[in-house]
Amino acid sequence: MSHTNLIHHFGSAAGLQSQLMRQMVSELTTTIESAVMRLRAGKAEMKDFVDIVFDAFDRGGAARLAAWMALTGESKHLTPIGDVVRDYIDSVERGADGEGDAATVHAKVTSATLFVTVAALGDAIIGNELRKMVGRERDAVRRLIGSLLPAVLGYTSAGGGPLK
Repeated sequence: MSHTNLIHHFGSAAGLQSQLMRQMVSELTTTIESAVMRLRAGKAEMKDFVDIVFDAFDRGGAARLAAWMALTGESKHLTPIGDVVRDYIDSVERGADGEGDAATVHAKVTSATLFVTVAALGDAIIGNELRKMVGRERDAVRRLIGSLLPAVLGYTSAGGGPLK
């Protein structure tokens, strides 16, 4: 794509990156919503949900793109992604009938989103080097997040009931 075409279609290189990130996040949220439905139906485990998010940030390149945009001062171009994330949170919350009052469900969904996303972002950016430094295996952070996620959500285990 020539510079002229880029400017015509996206306004700038940052505009192209913003649109690319928006598309990546949109695809990720569709996949995550499907994983959440499978979790609720008892057809998946927390590990599956964690793997989806970690894979998207690691293999999909979303972590590097987001980090680059933030570190170069282009984080304002991440703003449209907020719409996608809010739509995802709204969708997950709508499907949480019977899981508590709206404020509790919102706190759980946003806490889980922050917890898994920040961990996946960090793991994709520096995880390989950090794991080598401390002598841990490739999926160490995924397993750790997967084991802690039920506590973030207020469950005793991936399929267990509320914490007492």
